[in-house]
Amino acid sequence: MSATSTTTSLTFKPWTTENGDEPSLKDILGRIETERGQFRHVTEASLQEDIAAEGALELSSNDDEEDEQDEGEGGVAKRQPANDRAELWRAKQEMGSYLNEALRNSHQSLKFVALLQSKYQRSIAASSLGDMKDKVPYGSISGDVWDPERAMPKDAARENQDGLLATSVRMRELQQSADGLLAAATQLKENVRQETLFWDEILSVTERGWRISKISGTPLLGVRYGFQGSDAAFANSQVAAITSDSEGNVMLERGLGTRPKAIRTILRQEGHVIGSSALPRVPDESETTLEARIRHARDSVFDEELFHEMLRESRSLISEGVTTKDSAVYFTTELSQGLEVELQLVSLDEDNSLGLEASHDLDTIAHAILLTARLLLGQGHRNKLNRMKEIPPPLSKKEDDDRQNTAILRPLTLVQLLNAYLDKMCNLLRTAGVSAESQPGRLSLPVAANGSIDVQDLVTSLMKPFKAESVLWLIASDALTLEMKLTAESFVWNTPGSTFTIHPPGGQTVRLFSIDELFLAANDFLALALAQLLKELVGHEWSLDRREGTLTRTREVSEKEVLKFGIDEGCSAVTLRSLGSHGRKEVLWISDGSSETKPLSEAWKELVN
Repeated sequence: MSATSTTTSLTFKPWTTENGDEPSLKDILGRIETERGQFRHVTEASLQEDIAAEGALELSSNDDEEDEQDEGEGGVAKRQPANDRAELWRAKQEMGSYLNEALRNSHQSLKFVALLQSKYQRSIAASSLGDMKDKVPYGSISGDVWDPERAMPKDAARENQDGLLATSVRMRELQQSADGLLAAATQLKENVRQETLFWDEILSVTERGWRISKISGTPLLGVRYGFQGSDAAFANSQVAAITSDSEGNVMLERGLGTRPKAIRTILRQEGHVIGSSALPRVPDESETTLEARIRHARDSVFDEELFHEMLRESRSLISEGVTTKDSAVYFTTELSQGLEVELQLVSLDEDNSLGLEASHDLDTIAHAILLTARLLLGQGHRNKLNRMKEIPPPLSKKEDDDRQNTAILRPLTLVQLLNAYLDKMCNLLRTAGVSAESQPGRLSLPVAANGSIDVQDLVTSLMKPFKAESVLWLIASDALTLEMKLTAESFVWNTPGSTFTIHPPGGQTVRLFSIDELFLAANDFLALALAQLLKELVGHEWSLDRREGTLTRTREVSEKEVLKFGIDEGCSAVTLRSLGSHGRKEVLWISDGSSETKPLSEAWKELVN
């Protein structure tokens, strides 16, 4: 092998991937001659030896062991040969690309210096410009030695002026920075004042028991001012957001479209207003405290729920004289003759004056009616909470959302319906020539000696059953007086509803659960009482059947006469009928005066003769 057999062969190499210029055959032959000498020295065996020496072929195990021993003895690791031919050529090409780039940069720098030199020594620069001299004219770039002292002589006045300008600009920037810091400090102080005012109001509200929490889905704080046990329809309207304006005043936002409302009671007699309850004053947001506005919002939503409950209850009390018209509830009361009570929900931001002709004689009664309704709704809330605390029965089929209507109007109208029935019945019996007297029922309230009502005693009495007892007497003579008692008892503290009892003359007490059933039963018992009174007039030949309420007389085997009283459901007419073999006859008494007034002692004779 020749002396050059151990050097790296550059004769055969793969095609370059970056430089597209292919080497000429002349260059290849020159390189081979330089590296190998004469062509006769280039043999296949020498080429194989060169390839093996460059690490392209795997070394034998003996060679590997010798290399490991050499590395252990010398302490310096030898460079391992390349394991892949492609990796070797990749490294080689990378090295060549770096060399080409450096050569290109050096050529460009040389051409730039030669182009700069061409202005002064054109012949010397021409040998270095190469092909660039045909593209760029000589002397295109020039350079001078710049002396700043000679180019720009010192000017003291200008330097002083520049110094003053720089100082002025610097002072202006410092002044702007100072103004910005002062404005930020002022704004921070104002923010601290507003935050302090805001959180002082929040703390004062929380100390008084109001619940403050974050409103879900918003960064705002909200206060819950409603009542536990209220209807689900008003649960969402019992939360208001707490915000502040630009001046730091704390504001209560109930939501868009929410207007302050309140219930007003108006008493009318023959179409004239003789009493009304006072309306609360709309608070000024800038004058009142946050707690006062919360209380006002609570009172507003409470009255809205109260009116909603009264409208719902009025649907089941139409038969008892309760009506609704123009978003108001109407019913009559026996506190005065022909006195009508109107409950209406009004907006406080509107004109709610009643006119100059309105009287205020019964304002106290109007306020008492409204106060009673509010206390009944509050007790209804407690009833609902008590029902929620109870353990439900197992496997109950009742839905959880089943609700029981709160009794508000029923206790207010029950007594007057009972008394109105007695008045109608007394007038009707007097038309028939029967002497009748009545004692109206009354609800007793815990009134002190000075005429005032204690609130706690009033609430305690409202938690008890309302009970009113009315009495009707039928006077036949000094020795015979028939008495009938009608009792109404309304439960609002446990299970809302009413029970009624009737004590007929000479009979057993009957318990009913509807006022209509009470009036029908009273009519039947009064018809029986009239038959009993007539028995005292007709003599012993007539017999009284208490079960049927009839008087019967038998003249012959085939002849039988029957007398029977009847009272219509509206308590407007009494009928005495005669049923016998001679046909059917009757006498009618009407309470409105359209029929002839005829005593009972004469009417029956016309029927049997």
